[in-house]
Amino acid sequence: MENKKPKIVLIDDKYCASLLNGSKVVTDKFEIINTADGKEGVKLVLLHLPDVVISDVTTPNGDIFYILEKLKNDPRTKDIPVIAFTTLCSADDKEEVKKSGADDYILKHECTPEKLAKRIDDILKNKKL
Repeated sequence: MENKKPKIVLIDDKYCASLLNGSKVVTDKFEIINTADGKEGVKLVLLHLPDVVISDVTTPNGDIFYILEKLKNDPRTKDIPVIAFTTLCSADDKEEVKKSGADDYILKHECTPEKLAKRIDDILKNKKL
């Protein structure tokens, strides 16, 4: 029996989608479901119940705060880890996002597919403990 790849709902623009979908390091390990729209992202999470959600902080039709509010207040999705993936790099931005329920905060300009895959693996391992 073949192991299923962990499922990721990715809510972001072209940058993150191209970074993830263009990398065998990521596509060989994870199934990625992508949208650039916050409200659509919440719908996809409810439909697919992924292992991890990765979202830009600023997305059309619902930013990370909207997404976190919806997911963390729903019993079906409250335990799904959410990673904020962003260009916003101030300590205040990071603190505000983490206080709102994000499990991790990754700066786009510091991230490679290998680093992101490692962070996702670490989050999934911690989730199973």
